[in-house]
Amino acid sequence: MEFILSLVSGGLTGIIGSIVSRLFDFLHAREVRAQQKDQFAHDEKMLEINGQLADKEWANRLEVQRTENQGKVDVADAEAFTASLNSEPKLYSDGVAKGAFAGGMLVFLDFCRGFTRIVITGWLCAITTLVYFQTRELLGDGIVLTSVDAVNILRLIIDTILYLTTTCILWWFGTRNKQQVPGKVK
Repeated sequence: MEFILSLVSGGLTGIIGSIVSRLFDFLHAREVRAQQKDQFAHDEKMLEINGQLADKEWANRLEVQRTENQGKVDVADAEAFTASLNSEPKLYSDGVAKGAFAGGMLVFLDFCRGFTRIVITGWLCAITTLVYFQTRELLGDGIVLTSVDAVNILRLIIDTILYLTTTCILWWFGTRNKQQVPGKVK
């Protein structure tokens, strides 16, 4: 009987040991899977962050390229503007062998060129001022216009005259590019 009891108790101990061993193997495997899951989540988060950083880097590279391209366009524009300023003679009558009539015509041409900007600019400023005062006078005299019509007409006239005046003034008297002319030394 001891023999059977030894067999049964040894078998039960073996079975219990095997069950406990399997239980610990299961718990260990579950812990390893949880660690792997955390590691995968971490790796996925790192990949997402790396993707965001790469997107930002490319956006920055594109912005740098746009800025460089705009700089190149601005330099080319400045050079073209400078070239256009230098292509126009200061005076048509300078250095030209001329007779009395031709010389007089070239001097007259220089005179007209010199005063054209001044006359047109003054005229546009005067027209702008006159339109303003006449519009105020018309609106004050009780012309039969709805207020919406009067405001629309006023805006249209003022916008047009102001557009012409500011274009003229800024075109002719606007700041010149202060960069040194390419190829010239100060």
